[in-house]
Amino acid sequence: METFIRNLLVVTAWTLPLLWLMERIRFPTLVAFLLTGVLIGPAGLGWIQETPEIHALAEVGIIALLFVLGVEFSIESLAAVGARLPVFGTLQILLTGLLGGGGLVLLGWPLRSALVVGLATSMTSTAVLLKVLQERRELDTHYGRWAVGTCLLQDMATPLILLALPLGQTGAPIGLDLGPVLLRGVVVVAGTLWMTRYGMPWMMERIARMGASPDFIRAFVLVWALAIIGTVHALGWPIAIGAFLAGLILSETPISHQVVAELQPLRDFLMGLFFVTLGLQFDLRLFRTAPGSLGALTVSLLLAKALAFGIAAAAVRLPLRTALTLTLGMPYAGEFSVLILNTASGTGTLSGDLYAQALAGVFLSLLAAPFLTYLAPGLAARWAVWMARDARAADVQEVPRQTEALDRRDHVVIVGYGINGENLATVLRAVQIPYCVIEMDLGRAQSAARAGHPVIIGDALYAHVLHRAGVPTARMVVIAMADRLAAVRIVRQVRQMNPAAHVIVRVRFVRDVEPVLKAGADEAIPEEFETSVEIFSRVLRAFHVPRHVIQLQTNLIRQNHYGLLRGMPLTESAARRIQSILTASVTDLYQILDGSPAAGQTLGSLNLRGRGGATVIAVARGEQVFMNPGADFVLRPGDTLVLVGTHAELDRTMTILEGRDGGEGQRAGWRVTSNE
Repeated sequence: METFIRNLLVVTAWTLPLLWLMERIRFPTLVAFLLTGVLIGPAGLGWIQETPEIHALAEVGIIALLFVLGVEFSIESLAAVGARLPVFGTLQILLTGLLGGGGLVLLGWPLRSALVVGLATSMTSTAVLLKVLQERRELDTHYGRWAVGTCLLQDMATPLILLALPLGQTGAPIGLDLGPVLLRGVVVVAGTLWMTRYGMPWMMERIARMGASPDFIRAFVLVWALAIIGTVHALGWPIAIGAFLAGLILSETPISHQVVAELQPLRDFLMGLFFVTLGLQFDLRLFRTAPGSLGALTVSLLLAKALAFGIAAAAVRLPLRTALTLTLGMPYAGEFSVLILNTASGTGTLSGDLYAQALAGVFLSLLAAPFLTYLAPGLAARWAVWMARDARAADVQEVPRQTEALDRRDHVVIVGYGINGENLATVLRAVQIPYCVIEMDLGRAQSAARAGHPVIIGDALYAHVLHRAGVPTARMVVIAMADRLAAVRIVRQVRQMNPAAHVIVRVRFVRDVEPVLKAGADEAIPEEFETSVEIFSRVLRAFHVPRHVIQLQTNLIRQNHYGLLRGMPLTESAARRIQSILTASVTDLYQILDGSPAAGQTLGSLNLRGRGGATVIAVARGEQVFMNPGADFVLRPGDTLVLVGTHAELDRTMTILEGRDGGEGQRAGWRVTSNE
């Protein structure tokens, strides 16, 4: 136990500074864990050996990862990308296995071992990919959706690959080994589906009726997960598959989100230990004894996977830029690659030397992963434009029944048919303003065509696509896509073709406003703070600020390109304007309803001016209007009071009229409208 505590202390002590360094240089944290294992392991300083205890914790990390994957699994997330994703993902995995395995066979590897390593490297690190996409705010881009969907499919394929590893090892034909496996598979899958649909919801309903405490529910989830894992393992399947199935059964229950939230910190820590153990196993001597073989292995696996991505993308006809981004940005291995290699080593499929070489190849590809993912979008955009010069007709097509739109003038070009693009197209059609839509995603383009919109299928990054949409003669171009880097390039292209066009760009965050404005856009609409503008507008309306005053304030913020919301100092003149708006005297209306605390009272007894500060300058009663009513004027239900005062005075006066200033009465008045 003392040795275990010492080793754990060494691991965490070395990981902390490396984590800090990775955060500063914006590298994924898994690189810190990998380097920690290399530096302190047997191949480095030799301060720590791979102990069974640390290895066991790392295995628990893998179990936790697969369990959470099962809980988070959603068919809807796959369906959102489109029907082509399963075909693309399946092709990529199979082609990587075949091409990678074939390359290793040429390097002298046994066929079975080569195919296993090829399939292992078909996985991509979800941790690296998600971190980079989140940092670059590209999760909602076209290639971002495809990348995440592909990773999810790869993760889903991991249990199937693990199941296939022992096949044919008994010496009997694979068909004889496959029969019992398939039979057990049918039983497990049927049981899992039944438990997911009926069994677990029934149990959770009974637990809810018991009024069980959170601690009881946590204990139930733990016992349940261990029971499923033990049952599946007893059937001869890997523990990791049991963890995934246990999570899958819980995925349709109301507690699934809470389970993920509570497991996340523990899972991340244990996964960190898993990568440390990977670093501990890395043999630096390979660089001295067989640097050529190690380099050839790593390069062949990266090239095989990149080629597999390219072929799969061509098979499902992905847009050129998306295909290039996936090909250049996702050829590295992942967490589940190590799990597959470890399982293959345990079953004897991989010998010790081959396992060490394969592990080293995975390690090196993971070190290259951040660079590949960061550089891929920019390189893909440049290459796509260059490649498209000689293949203009291949990347653009127009829906046949919209050919009359080829002679477009004085129209609106909408780039991107997401929610914003769809709504804009619908409104423009309703008010009979000519327009056309450019969409690179085939599924979305077909959806737009079915809705009756004129659609051009192509990538707006290409000049010939913009020409086809009539950008040189357009009055306005609206870029409604989420890809910030592409939006900047498109704005520059539009400006070259049509300097007079009014260009509006949708961006996700306020910090993205400046780059698109510098590129030549007339307006940039950030989703992030348009929401904030709507929120503070509603708050100000609740405090009886007139609508024209609210509009002035929102205009001030937009005129300063959202500088106030970004924390940038306002100009002195703008600050004075806001101050005058906030302190100005304004008018508001208040109607007395039946049951109002103010009904039946005189203005003198209410003392609105003395207590609230606002003045009643008129009272409307039916067809009569009483100007400057006196202190003896009695208020009746149905009266409408015209109040004047500052925003704060109006708010205090409304509180008095509603009987809320002293905690008495119920609200029975109604603010009619602001006098603008």
